[in-house]
Amino acid sequence: MRKRILCIDDNQDILDCFDFILTDEGYTVQTALSPEFIYTLISDFKPDLILLDLTGYKLV
Repeated sequence: MRKRILCIDDNQDILDCFDFILTDEGYTVQTALSPEFIYTLISDFKPDLILLDLTGYKLV
């Protein structure tokens, strides 16, 4: 089974790079521009790894 990686960043270009590189390496990748629904994303996608760039966000 392919490992799943969830990438969250506010820069679409960075997310596109992560998606391209990690998918090419055999991972299943889910990206998001905002951590607003991070708990739902984690629950639905069930990632093995989460890459976050959360400058200025407060998760409650």
